[in-house]
Amino acid sequence: MGYRYELLYPKEKVEAKTPIVITMHGMGSNFYDLRPLLGIFETPVIQLHIQGNIPFGNGFAFFEPDFSQQTEEQVIGPVISAVYRQINAILSKEKIAKQPKFILGFSQGAILTVSLSLLYPGWLRGGIVLSGRLPVFFERMFIDKNDVKYPEIFVSQGEKDPLFAPQTGQYLANYLQKHGYHVFYREYPIGHGVHRKTVSDLKNWLRRKV
Repeated sequence: MGYRYELLYPKEKVEAKTPIVITMHGMGSNFYDLRPLLGIFETPVIQLHIQGNIPFGNGFAFFEPDFSQQTEEQVIGPVISAVYRQINAILSKEKIAKQPKFILGFSQGAILTVSLSLLYPGWLRGGIVLSGRLPVFFERMFIDKNDVKYPEIFVSQGEKDPLFAPQTGQYLANYLQKHGYHVFYREYPIGHGVHRKTVSDLKNWLRRKV
């Protein structure tokens, strides 16, 4: 089953440097959730909002975080591949596959953002990881790709996050840096969410990249 999505073009003319921003939400939300954050891009962007295909609460999820019957890799791995394939199919159909790409994910969407950044580094200009974590199976499968330019990664972590403790974000940032990624890491006085200071830090971070 494919993922519902919405593709939105800017009013301005699309040029070769016009970035595509792909968003992926957290559990129980939908593809409207992260749109208010796109003001961090102070330039016209093409928006591609992907929605999970599993009903969960009042919204949707990309996968069910139950690893009792299957390993984390068996649960998350096929989702990573399916999301990557569908995004590429959409971009190819629209003839915009060569535009610079950024992925912005929160929580479960942030886990997928990390995964796509690790598996397909040459595909992205940058990744924005909001309250996410590193899937455990990457510890044993990561292969350095020395022939590609790694995307830069912004990682935000809540100091009071009940789902992912600050150590989770610290570990992710250290792992990415160890493998050659340029990482901007900050912790914010918030739980599992996005702090207003995160937004201003993102704007400053993106000014050097867009």
